[in-house]
Amino acid sequence: MSSFLEWRPDFKLIPSWSAALFVSTLHVISLLTVIWLMVSYKSLIVVGWCSVVAVTLSLFGSLTLLGFFQEGRFQKKGLLYRKRRICAVVQEQAGEWSLHLADGSVQLCLLSGASVVSRFVIFLSFKPIGRGKLFAPLLTRPLLIATDSVSTQTYRRLHVWLRWQSGELLGLTGLGDRDKNNRC
Repeated sequence: MSSFLEWRPDFKLIPSWSAALFVSTLHVISLLTVIWLMVSYKSLIVVGWCSVVAVTLSLFGSLTLLGFFQEGRFQKKGLLYRKRRICAVVQEQAGEWSLHLADGSVQLCLLSGASVVSRFVIFLSFKPIGRGKLFAPLLTRPLLIATDSVSTQTYRRLHVWLRWQSGELLGLTGLGDRDKNNRC
């Protein structure tokens, strides 16, 4: 087995039930609030029904982004299939990150400084390589890694590895610019 310092992230993602439960709970709270407003204020019926439809579509869109509705009868059909969804992540030796997408393509990216590592969830933000600074914020790829979207050992190793690596080994973008502006 290789040492911890030589380990590089290389994992496949599965749909996270804990993230789906959290997102669904937020949507149900929103739906109950809209229904309560519709009952309380009879003049908001049309706006309320439009809000119910919007929140329901948002729920299905959010669950699709988390990786649900990708197999079985939904696969490669309709609005619920996301062929640009991230399925696997590999960090290359040079510091770039390879994002393997559901359609079989691979996108090379750098890790953004906007990434967050916490105990229960890891949120990684990737910027594509070779794009201008003007369009880079629009092309940023977010990735939510919950504790149940990878194996327990992989999550633990990734969590510790992200916390202890230096910026250049992680492939962080914009690290040098931040140091130039901060002269304290």
